[in-house]
Amino acid sequence: MKFTFDIGNEEKHRVEFERNWFSGRTTIKVDGESAQLKNPWLLTTHFNLEFVKKFEFTVGRKECHELVIEHERPKYMGGFKPHDYRMIVDGVLLQKHHGY
Repeated sequence: MKFTFDIGNEEKHRVEFERNWFSGRTTIKVDGESAQLKNPWLLTTHFNLEFVKKFEFTVGRKECHELVIEHERPKYMGGFKPHDYRMIVDGVLLQKHHGY
């Protein structure tokens, strides 16, 4: 799953989110600066009892925005079914995606 969106009015920021369905590697890139959220070499990436994982960030310098990305996996056979992704900026749902 890979998606891109923009945040901000005066100060624009490009956010790119990517999750590899096979390895579980999850990364986010804000204005070209990349950060790894989930490492495929850690067991917690593949074995976790949480159904919803929240990644929270502050984006911007002058015009700060609270970004929350929620990743929800299915309760049964989560590795074989599509997942839900929600992008919430300043408490408002910006985008929803459903897929691998």
